Amino acid sequence: MKESMKFSRLAGLVALMLMLCLLLPGVARAEEQTCGEALTWAFDSDTGTLAISGTGDMDAYSDETPAPWAAFGEDITTLSLPVGITSIGDNAFAACTALTTVVFEGTETQKSAITVGAGNDVLYTAAWQYDEEPQAPTILTQPQNVTTVADNTATFSIEAEGATGYQWYYKSPAATKWTKITTATGSSYTFLSRSGNNGCLFYCDVSNDVGTVTSDTATLTVLSITTQPKNTAAKAGTTASFSVEASWATSFQWYYVAPGAASGTAIDGAINPAYSLTVTEADEGAGFYCVVGNDLGAVTSSTARLTLTMPPEIIKNPPNHSVKSGTRVAFTVEATGATTFQWYYKTRSSTAKWTAVSTSGIYTVNNDPDNSHSTLYFTASTTYNGYRYYCVVSNGSGSVDSTVGTLTVTAGGSTRTTSTRTATPRPAATAAATAGTNLVTPAPTPVPTPTPTPTATPTPSPTPIITTSPSPRATATPLPTMPPEPPDAGSVLPWVFAVLAAILLGWMYVMLRRAQEQLKQKQG
Repeated sequence: MKESMKFSRLAGLVALMLMLCLLLPGVARAEEQTCGEALTWAFDSDTGTLAISGTGDMDAYSDETPAPWAAFGEDITTLSLPVGITSIGDNAFAACTALTTVVFEGTETQKSAITVGAGNDVLYTAAWQYDEEPQAPTILTQPQNVTTVADNTATFSIEAEGATGYQWYYKSPAATKWTKITTATGSSYTFLSRSGNNGCLFYCDVSNDVGTVTSDTATLTVLSITTQPKNTAAKAGTTASFSVEASWATSFQWYYVAPGAASGTAIDGAINPAYSLTVTEADEGAGFYCVVGNDLGAVTSSTARLTLTMPPEIIKNPPNHSVKSGTRVAFTVEATGATTFQWYYKTRSSTAKWTAVSTSGIYTVNNDPDNSHSTLYFTASTTYNGYRYYCVVSNGSGSVDSTVGTLTVTAGGSTRTTSTRTATPRPAATAAATAGTNLVTPAPTPVPTPTPTPTATPTPSPTPIITTSPSPRATATPLPTMPPEPPDAGSVLPWVFAVLAAILLGWMYVMLRRAQEQLKQKQG
């Protein structure tokens, strides 16, 4: 009898160990239940709360494949959702007919970003509760690109939730750093746009006590004239042209301002960036301007003036000269309206050709600063006896040739040669000359040292909207790298118990077999 009782106790112990072996793996599976790639769930029957944890999308379910918590559907009264969840699968809470409250760890704005699948009508009838902890601002509407016309207002704006401060920044296309606009501290920034602002970039920092968020960058496009029409000089009967360059312009219209008129008249057919006309004497002093535009408005260019020009006029030709060898000679031409002078010479040979004078040899040319006259200097020798000289006087309207002056050079003795042309008397300040004859020309006035051409000062870039100290654009601080998490001891421990239970079960089985054999031997 004692052996039977001992056998019964041993059999009960074995049965208990079998139950533990079956239950422990089940507990482990319950702790690891998932409802998405990075989402898990747990149900607290005491409070009726189904808690979802993790991030990302939730799995979708159907009548054939119900949600894993469907068996507790009528007992679930509260649902807890993490802020990191991005979507709720189809029919996930279709069985939760008793659900009345949803506790969301984020804000109401963050909730609106969650995608809710079909079959979850209970989520719309339940009362939602949100996390009241302070959050950094959330930008709802980013700044948009703006297109306007020069000298008109432009406005950039931003819409944010939870923001208590705003700060706008801008950068011109050529700049490398952002500039803080010290007066732009509201949700919108309005200013008067200029042609130089075309292509400028803008962004805004929105902030509160928790943190700062930086908006996207927006671009300002300005309809503006980049190249104005220029004053033009032309001769009557020739063609004069005016042109304008503009950014973002879709239409052009040129206007003619008659000499002495206060306003202009539209020119028929002049609807291109450039306009040309045949000049008449009546156009002297006329003005031309262009109106450029697009769908947003129009901008008027400056007025360019047309001036009629005339070829230069020679008022005194170079005379003949008769001098001794070794004498300094000066051939002079005087003119009005001249801008350039070019001297030419030819030897006494009847077949010789005219050659442009080069100042790199024996010749020196001195042009008066006001271009009223030009003088050719050199020292005569018998080699140059019979040489002939003349000057081409030019300006933008044309050129005119002087008469020819001949040089006679003798080896010794003073001679006087009669000119074959009548020369206009020089002004009192010029060396005395007789009609058709010339004494030896006095020593020329020293050639002034040319004044170096000043270096052009670079044109300053357009005045910035706000001239304040640059401030680099804020950048997000990278998160620190976290060490890998240790393995979850809770998920390993049940299997350790299961292995130990299996070993114990084997030992109990061996002992039971021995007890049975001993019992049989005693009964036999």
